[in-house]
Amino acid sequence: MIIKSKKEKFYLDNRETITMCIFAVAVLAFSVLGYRSAFNERIEGFFNCSFRFCYYWNCFCVPLIMAVVPFIVKSTRKMLITVMSLKVAVTLIGLMFGANPNIHLPVFMDDWGVLFFIAIDIFIAVTVYNERNERMLINGAGLVVLALMAVSQIIGFIEGAFVPYYFFRSLSVFLFYRSIYSVIRHITPNYRYLPNSHEMKYIEAKITEINEEEYTDA
Repeated sequence: MIIKSKKEKFYLDNRETITMCIFAVAVLAFSVLGYRSAFNERIEGFFNCSFRFCYYWNCFCVPLIMAVVPFIVKSTRKMLITVMSLKVAVTLIGLMFGANPNIHLPVFMDDWGVLFFIAIDIFIAVTVYNERNERMLINGAGLVVLALMAVSQIIGFIEGAFVPYYFFRSLSVFLFYRSIYSVIRHITPNYRYLPNSHEMKYIEAKITEINEEEYTDA
């Protein structure tokens, strides 16, 4: 690949950070637009926190993580794992105060959909760590989230609620997961299967062993 200018080199060197920051701005914007009725409102938590606290926690904590972590963690994989781990952490901490940055999913009973998002976040973090089929698996997880949000939007429309606020909030959640996919796509080829780092070490060791045996026999 031929780099034609300093501007192009700067973008290639920092494209993961730039991508996450652009998505962070979009996620924040749609979170604010969709705050009014689109969060888990039935979870009271152990502490009675103010509306203002819930507002800032639900709207700003995830975009802030997306924007700050790429500047601190330079390795792309470690950055994505950190983002997903912190999202799980802020979800669990927020639940104690009755605040939850995830979308309300009426397809789950009594807002237990929060467990679905925690499971998806952990799944993505483990997928990135294992370095196997990341693009396919993360894209699949994002499509599952999108499908459930589409069903929830239909339910909300029939019940006459969550419109248009729910649509904006749903879009912010989908963009978050799309940002993870967009970043991992920068560093992984579009193959259905690639050996992970542990398997590559095993393969390299086997090749070295075979070469040594052939050299000894010769």
